[in-house]
Amino acid sequence: LRKNIELKLNEEQNMLVLSQSIANLGNWSTVASTGVISWSAQMYVIYGINKADFGHNLSALVALTHPEDRHILTDWIEQLTQPSPAFSLLVRIVRPDGQLRFIKTYATIEYTADQQVLRRVGCTQDVTESILLEQQDHLHLDQLAHVTRLGLMGEMATGIAHEITQPLTVAVNYANALKVIANTEKPDLEKITKIAGLVALNGLKAGKIIHRMKSFCQSQEIMRLSLDINSLITDSVLLCNSDLKKHNIKLHLELAEALPMLFVDSIKIEQVLINLIRNGSEALAAIDNSQPKTITVNSLRLDKHKLQIQVRDNGPGIELEVQKKLFTPFFTTKTEGMGMGLSICRSLIVAHQGELSFDSQPGLGTCFYITLPIQEQ
Repeated sequence: LRKNIELKLNEEQNMLVLSQSIANLGNWSTVASTGVISWSAQMYVIYGINKADFGHNLSALVALTHPEDRHILTDWIEQLTQPSPAFSLLVRIVRPDGQLRFIKTYATIEYTADQQVLRRVGCTQDVTESILLEQQDHLHLDQLAHVTRLGLMGEMATGIAHEITQPLTVAVNYANALKVIANTEKPDLEKITKIAGLVALNGLKAGKIIHRMKSFCQSQEIMRLSLDINSLITDSVLLCNSDLKKHNIKLHLELAEALPMLFVDSIKIEQVLINLIRNGSEALAAIDNSQPKTITVNSLRLDKHKLQIQVRDNGPGIELEVQKKLFTPFFTTKTEGMGMGLSICRSLIVAHQGELSFDSQPGLGTCFYITLPIQEQ
């Protein structure tokens, strides 16, 4: 009987070792009183070291961690016993051969009868391949988003050219007026100063449009910056003015004050906003001009963790059958187009750990909701 029990235990142990090897998953424990770390065999494989080369303490573990992530590891271990601890951790390690790996660690705490920390127990998995695949997916999304931005800008080019021409024409007319006033017998310096200011103002207006176009078309890298969401909304509207005027649409901005800064890629969020505003413009284009056409963009704080942007139109709304397929890739109701706009928009917002949703009632209009997390850099 004893031999059968030993055989069964050995078999279970072998199955555990094999399972850990297949999943590249190791388990560990740390005694709270001594700080001594115990590792399973797979842990040494994950870290690429021999058992004799590991000091089995926190200092030795920190030494194997990427220098930029060491403080993350030590802070995590320290706060494990605090209220609402994070029981998982993702850091990079550097193997002795110089190879960089991503590892994810899960932990729990065992307590004594009097609620003192006895030891920390957990498992660690090498997730390098999945992280690299995720990074590749993000790169593909960025490239696809860039292509759609170029297509979007191509569609808007004629209207934006008119938007640029208008302030430049005004600036030229004011400049000609300056020449006339300057050549009079007694030039009116006050009038000259005022007109010169109008020349500069219109030149800056045209320059701002060109700058937004350049940024919108060229940016392919993920460039997350801390920014004011209301400023981003007003910049996005700048590139949509021609569409709004073309279809006789009134735009209303209802932006909440004193909103916290967001850490986002401004070009990606701007792409989503422009796409939603243009979709609203196209929906309203079908309405008779005798009826008021409006698009309202709101910004508000939902709670301490989330901000929301709402893009609402008073158009015909979206049919129920179409609503079910709205975010489906390659689905479109337009005579021209790939049907990737809203699908890419949702992917861009999800990449920011946010959510893109909508609410539409046929005959009463549509509202899209961009929900973004408030997070520190």
